[in-house]
Amino acid sequence: MIKLGWVPAETTFVNGRWQPNYGGGPGFTSTMWLEHSRGHTDHQWRSYSFDGDEEVARLLFTPTYSSHSDRRAPQALLLDTIEVRTDLQRSGAHIGQIVVEGLVDDYPNWEIYAGPTASSARFWDEKLRWPRCECNNCDGRDFVVWRP
Repeated sequence: MIKLGWVPAETTFVNGRWQPNYGGGPGFTSTMWLEHSRGHTDHQWRSYSFDGDEEVARLLFTPTYSSHSDRRAPQALLLDTIEVRTDLQRSGAHIGQIVVEGLVDDYPNWEIYAGPTASSARFWDEKLRWPRCECNNCDGRDFVVWRP
């Protein structure tokens, strides 16, 4: 399997919100990243590449998320959004899977939540096989969750 490296994306405070300085790189939906900009700093934007070369994926997550587990309040994070460059989607390189598995490796004792969209549900259900979070907090949100 290929190895990806990541760097934190540079951010700028604009109109009371933090947003990444991703620019309009080809193959990415730049407006999506501006829609997900946040008003406070406890979010992390990452930019992924092969050996520091061209960008292949982007990720935004919130490392201060509340666990839905009945267990003794493990730490949790919310994977807000992930995007693989369009020319690499469904290419067989498994970039999305590598990005998510790398996040799990970076936070091995944390619960990781994600809210699949209609277009990403198959990725979470069939590729990663993350179970649905079946709790009262998820009422109507249908999160998937990875638990250590």
